[in-house]
Amino acid sequence: MLYKNSSRYYILLAVLLVFPAKIFCQQIISNGQAIYQSKLSIKEEMTDSIRNNMISSMGKEDFDIFVDAMSRAGEGTYTLDFNRENSVFMKEQVLQKPSEIGKMTMQINTSDIRYKNTYKDFVNNYQFREDQILGKEFLVKSDLNNFNWEISNESKSIGTWKIFKAVLIPNKVAAEEEEKGEISNSILDLVDDKAEILTAWFAPEIPVNNGPGGFHGLPGLILEVSNGSTTFLCTRLTLNLKNLEIDKFRTGELISAEGFETLKITKEQERQNRRNKF
Repeated sequence: MLYKNSSRYYILLAVLLVFPAKIFCQQIISNGQAIYQSKLSIKEEMTDSIRNNMISSMGKEDFDIFVDAMSRAGEGTYTLDFNRENSVFMKEQVLQKPSEIGKMTMQINTSDIRYKNTYKDFVNNYQFREDQILGKEFLVKSDLNNFNWEISNESKSIGTWKIFKAVLIPNKVAAEEEEKGEISNSILDLVDDKAEILTAWFAPEIPVNNGPGGFHGLPGLILEVSNGSTTFLCTRLTLNLKNLEIDKFRTGELISAEGFETLKITKEQERQNRRNKF
């Protein structure tokens, strides 16, 4: 009996020595705040034909101004406040600076639903996202996406965190969104199809099923996600904050995802019909 008990003791001790970080992290992480920086890379991801056509129609100087303006417009700071039950992901609002003479300024209102301001409820399996149609604000409610991630053994580090790679293949993403009636395009239709492969990097030592925008579903917090042209990178992470409050959005008309897509198509058709009259 003593031998059996001693064996169990040494086995338990070995497990604790090998996996201390994961065990203790799971016990102590109750909430946190992650700050993400977004970056939009257009020129590097454009196909040669699209690049040449744009230069031919715009001229090289205007093309360079356009690409620079789009890249600057794609930069932003986002905050993810999370706990075990829910989270809020929001873009930091910044006053637009006056443009220099001869400089083009642009503001991107991406149609990609995964990068909208988003509230997630993991207990009841739904999410709200802030969206709009012709300037009218809506709160679009849908079930949480069921992403079919493919996890690899490839790893790297962000700060002190070791992160692992996971991939979403384009046809899987499209199929899941089509079932919900929420098919969306990338930020720009100017890049090659390879840019639609979504790559996420998650930290198993932070056992939180969450990430920026609509992303989640991995055994660790997503610290980086990219579709080739757009990258969200976590630049600051604070865990176990005191008095962290996570509230639902309160502005905008509540609508289902299916209802929102139907309304958007209807309004676009009405606008097109008005144009055709003139």
